[in-house]
Amino acid sequence: MEHAFTTKLYLHITILATSFCMTSPAFAAEQHQYLEANYIEGGVNYSSLTNGYADWKGIFVRGSWQQNEKNVWEGELLRESEYNAWGTYLSAGLTHTFNEDWYGSIFLGGSDGAFFFPKLRTDAFINRKLLKDKNLVATLGVGYEQAQQVNADTSLYLGASYYFEQPWVVEGGIRFNRSNPGPENSNRYRVAVTYGQAFKRYLIAEYDWGTEAYQYVTTDISIMNFNSRILTLTWREWLAKDWGFALRGEFYQSDEYNRTGVQFSVFKHY
Repeated sequence: MEHAFTTKLYLHITILATSFCMTSPAFAAEQHQYLEANYIEGGVNYSSLTNGYADWKGIFVRGSWQQNEKNVWEGELLRESEYNAWGTYLSAGLTHTFNEDWYGSIFLGGSDGAFFFPKLRTDAFINRKLLKDKNLVATLGVGYEQAQQVNADTSLYLGASYYFEQPWVVEGGIRFNRSNPGPENSNRYRVAVTYGQAFKRYLIAEYDWGTEAYQYVTTDISIMNFNSRILTLTWREWLAKDWGFALRGEFYQSDEYNRTGVQFSVFKHY
């Protein structure tokens, strides 16, 4: 079952985790400082849907705490209205550095019973830095999602991120997903480009496309086995050394409906 936050999760993991562990001489010091600075962020989102579906809206708070040089903890609380129903989703994760070449992340989330959120979701990723300057990062991930209904998903993610000299980062990946009952197979592909640097500005463009096996639009009605595409544009701006704002636009197109969304948030380092 595909959901809007699935793509956001992969983008967040790949950019945040690889930034934390990056050791390329051109920007290692600043990127490390960025992740050392704990932060909290809060915001709102709104999406307009076609084909008679009700608009989405929500509020969220997320944050990060760097316990030490090897461990970064993350958490997010989302209160969302979709398809004329409200729900709450809570997730937490840990990124751990094993050595100068290897690091990994694990995430766990769950909801209050809203039909459009998973009952349980967990993802784990292992990353390996490659090349002389360690500016190529290979990622292997696995995931499991149990829906509020009877179906469950297992997934395998393969990806890579390449860090040029500041300010460019290019990413790509594929997620193989198997849904039961069925079984139904669905694959998602993604590419992302990041421009900018910490404490100044990040501009991120991501494109995600492929098939979806299940997507519930009511408690007992789902659309199945359809194609969809998502374009996401993010602008993250520091107004001072310790705070700023983020603006995100999302454009979703599928065989069933289209969705246009915007998200605004303010973040503070402490």
